[in-house]
Parts: sequence; C-alpha cells; structure tokens
Amino acid sequence: MKNKSILKSFQFFLVFAIASSCDILKENPADSGNAVPSSVILSGTVSEVGGSIISNASVTIGSQTQQTNLSGTFNFGTELTDGNYPLTVSKTGYISIIRTISVKKDSPKNLTLSLFKKSAGVMINSSTGGLVGPLSIPANALSSTSEISVTNVLGSGLPNTNSNGLIVAAYVLEPNGLVFKSPASLQIPNPFPGIDPSSLIGRSGSEVLAINSSGGNLSVPINHFSEVYFEVSSDNFRYTVSDNWSEQKLTTKTATCGTTKAEEQIVLSGASINILSNSPIQNNEIFLLKIEEPITTSQRTVTISVTRKTGDKSKQLAYKINNRKYIFEMKTSSGWNKIAEVIVPEILSIAIDFGEPCHDQGIMQSGN
Repeated sequence: MKNKSILKSFQFFLVFAIASSCDILKENPADSGNAVPSSVILSGTVSEVGGSIISNASVTIGSQTQQTNLSGTFNFGTELTDGNYPLTVSKTGYISIIRTISVKKDSPKNLTLSLFKKSAGVMINSSTGGLVGPLSIPANALSSTSEISVTNVLGSGLPNTNSNGLIVAAYVLEPNGLVFKSPASLQIPNPFPGIDPSSLIGRSGSEVLAINSSGGNLSVPINHFSEVYFEVSSDNFRYTVSDNWSEQKLTTKTATCGTTKAEEQIVLSGASINILSNSPIQNNEIFLLKIEEPITTSQRTVTISVTRKTGDKSKQLAYKINNRKYIFEMKTSSGWNKIAEVIVPEILSIAIDFGEPCHDQGIMQSGN
C-alpha cells in the first residue's frame, strides 16, 4: 500500500511538472454560443439602426452560427480559416443583412452591424387595391387580400450591398415573392435632385427596372415583391482602391519559451470620409455602403496576437497599419469627376523570431 501511495504521488508530480513547463500550442475549441474564444479573429456588435443593441440575433459566417449575447456582441475564433465568407445577420421582426467578409488570422476585425426594424404591415383589399407608403397597388392586382409592408432600408442596415452601381435609395417589400397580376408602382422623390435621372437604374434582384421621372419624382413598376434599389449605373459611377501601409511598429509583448501567446490592444481610428462640394450626393452612408465590409467611423480597439507553436523560437509581436483609400468618381458631360474619398484603417499583426528554438517536452508532444 505504501509503494502504491508513493507511485501515485510520483505520477501526480510528473503530470504537474510537465503541464507547468511544456510550451506546446493549445488549439482553441470551436466557440460555442457566447463564450469568448482565447483568439478572437472576428468580433462585433449588432444593433437596431439608430437604436439599441439586439440580443439573440443569429450571426452566421460560413458554416458557423452564433447568437448575440445580452450586450449584442459575438466572437468567432480559430474555427475560422483565412478566406472570404458570406456573413448573415437576422432576427424575427428585422430586415436581414448579408455581407462578404475577408478573414485573416493575423488581421483581427471588430464589426459594427445594424438591422432595420420592419415597418408595420397594411391590409390591402384585392378588389380595391390601395396605398402602402410609396407603393400604389391597383385594383385586382392581388389574388387575395394581403398584409403588405414597405420598409425604407437605405443606411447601414441595407440588406445587400452587392451592386456594380452606387445605391441611392432602397426598399424592402414584403411578403417576399408576392406576385401581382398587374404591376404596382413604387414612387419616391428623387433623393438627390442634382443627379440626372437618366444616369439612374432601378433593380429588383437580377431584374432591371425602367425608371420614370416626372415632377421631381422617380417611379418603377413592381411585378413581384423583393428588395428594390435605385442606383447610379456602373456606366456613370466607378471607384478605385489603393493600399498605404505604415512602417512596422514593435510592441513590448513576446511569446517566449515559457509561453505560447502574446497579445496587445491597439486603438484604431474610424473611417474618414471627404465628400467634395461638386458631388450631387452629400450623404456619408451611401459611400460607406459601397465598401463591402461593414465600416464604422468610430474609434475602436483591436486585439492583435502572436502564437508560438511547438519547437518555434521566441516571437516578438509587431504590427503595421494600412490606411486603405477609396476614390469615388461620377461621370458628367465634362468627363469623370472625383466626388468623394474614404480612408479605412486596418491592422496586420507580425511575428518576429528571436533567440534559439525552444526545447519542448517530447513526452507531451508524442502523446505518451
């Protein structure tokens, strides 16, 4: 019995000593729900446009889904690999959004996402038709009496920013997929009177809608319900992108042989936008929406990190900042004119090796 007791004590001491000295990389488990992974690659907050945070919203990126917590936040970690992903955010009673997000493990991102609350529905009698906000439904256009809603969604909660043109007005018509026996008409004031209506197109999904202009108003025929966009066509609008990297900056944080990871919090300024006086569009959000990823003009804190794998040398954490510049131009009778410039800061973490390779514990490495 005494020998068994001594053996157990020795086994416990051996396991404790190995666990204390071993510097093998521990992989993060897939994030489950609202738990914050030790290596956050993509995080963010979901709120109502112009309103409060939204808890229990579904955030899906690739095949991974989380619900926002009571603070409206979500965190994805090492379950994401580098690449471009569709990101969808939804909750009952709100207009869902979809964005394309570029994920890089050495360039963590913190997103600010917004959803529009759906407008209240209006019952429309099929035999008489009627008005729902800017939508005029003729008599006998509906197969049956239906509850119709029209939500203005121009802003940060725009459902889909994927457009070759520049979106200047947007509406969601529900119930989605509803078909009219004769066209309804969606009529709105020209949102920017300085824009020549002939440079605009209407779009519903892949369908191009002819725009009629009269008395300062724009109207398009609606044959079925979907998202409806008014946009400056790609023939009359374009933009270019350029990268402007800073010099490499060192932090004091290191992942040495006694540790596997080093972290540092860096404060990044928000996006800056300069709309020129000659632009017929004087609305910051319209240009920010053209940048596919959600952009904030607010200052934010980003956590960067470096991880040292088994057998690696010690690593010092460094970083670079890229002030990515977007130049927007619009075509006029005199040619292409610059109308706005947006600068979006992003960060890249860098690992710098130093010293000799670390001596990891072979017994733990082999799994014995």
